[in-house]
Amino acid sequence: MQQPGLFDSSPIPARNHSTSVMIAPTFESFRDAAREMLRLNRSPDQIWWVETDEAEPPGSASTAQARVSAQFVKIAQFVACHASPDRWTLLYRVLWRLTRGEPYLLALSGDPDVARMRRYEKMVRRDLHKMKAFVRFRQVSSVAGERFVAWFEPDHAIVKLAGDFFVRRFTNMRFSVLTPVGCVHWEGEGQLVFTQGLSAAVKLADSLDDLWKAYYENIFNPARVKVDAMRSEMPQKYWKNLPEAQLIPALLLAADARTDQMIQAAPQVSVLNCGSPPEGYQTVLQRSVQDDSRPALARIADATRACRACELWEPASQAVPGEGTPKARIMLVGEAPGDQEDLLGRPFVGPAGQLLDTLLAELNATREMLYLTNAVKHFKFRVTARRRLHQRPQAREVAACRNWLLQEIEVVNPQRIVCLGATAAAAVLGHPIRLRDVPPLGFELQGRQVMPTIHPAAVLRAADPSSKRAHLRADLQQALLGLI
Repeated sequence: MQQPGLFDSSPIPARNHSTSVMIAPTFESFRDAAREMLRLNRSPDQIWWVETDEAEPPGSASTAQARVSAQFVKIAQFVACHASPDRWTLLYRVLWRLTRGEPYLLALSGDPDVARMRRYEKMVRRDLHKMKAFVRFRQVSSVAGERFVAWFEPDHAIVKLAGDFFVRRFTNMRFSVLTPVGCVHWEGEGQLVFTQGLSAAVKLADSLDDLWKAYYENIFNPARVKVDAMRSEMPQKYWKNLPEAQLIPALLLAADARTDQMIQAAPQVSVLNCGSPPEGYQTVLQRSVQDDSRPALARIADATRACRACELWEPASQAVPGEGTPKARIMLVGEAPGDQEDLLGRPFVGPAGQLLDTLLAELNATREMLYLTNAVKHFKFRVTARRRLHQRPQAREVAACRNWLLQEIEVVNPQRIVCLGATAAAAVLGHPIRLRDVPPLGFELQGRQVMPTIHPAAVLRAADPSSKRAHLRADLQQALLGLI
């Protein structure tokens, strides 16, 4: 039999199947009593919750244990403040289900009990938000000295929830917030003091009312009036306790006229005396490319940054030009920048680049001895839920970037070009190749030795990375032989 939603101090008819549990109307009192009821294995249908100011926690509650998630406790603290008389029955029913075989109940948003509990929580949170926004203090004087007092009418018992907020906001101010459901007092130090609610509104007025009115009148923008939104965010039931609310009807009536005045009073300026507009990024790059006094590789890098020959520049963070010794005897060419390269603007700084540095160190070489670049200068990727994943460039994208690669080769003039991957080899040689068909000494191109091998990223992706690593190390050792 499901319990009715009656929770007051009136006499309860005797029922053989139910147990009356006396609790104070607080979460802490309910928590202690609920622990004891769970220890006694009392189902929700066997309990009649009764609110009373004289309730005492069950004597054995301190030893009763019930494991529930922190999520339920957090929600329950808000639901316990709701004005509905059935909140204790609802909380215990959910608690019972959580501890009796339904540990994932809170994830079921369509469950009637969970949906109702969430609705109560949302209503209390909204009421708490309104209290923080619409409390207005008035200054009063007494024998004890200056004090600030506010009156507010919440829908739910949220005073204890709001107490810490007002202390943080007005730490150095002695104040009282009075409501029908409870009052909170702060003396500038010590602990908050909570007392019973008041049955009638406290009528207070002082010079702060004029301050609120002046402030609101000056921030009121007649050109952006949305009455429905205003009523939603500032419900009219709060207006009687807001000094600035007295101005709202007149401000709304005059909004159209004030908007027209603002439009007519707008200055008519034909010339803006703010100087000439700054040069665009593309203009600056183009000028630097044409500056013959700058190093050739620097001009190629700027031309790369200004390149719009394919669509890869749009999603990428930046172009990634080559770097290294301008007259290096060995050039390493990769496929394209990765995620880290795109963010930092430097080639081979991601996981594959770190592996390359390790292999070079094993061969007594460093990247400073080489020139490193990529066949494609912009990062091509697809976006997943967690990261940007590299995608292989298409032939037309490789062709669009090949001009910059050939210019780098011409300026650096290396004796050997190590192509890391088939895409890099195709860009250098001008035609597709298969890595398994590469002759032992590579290819000859315009007096330079071109040595294709696998990319360090292929080592990281391999099912057996040790053999791939040994392969790449051997090829790099052969490429460095006699030149480093």
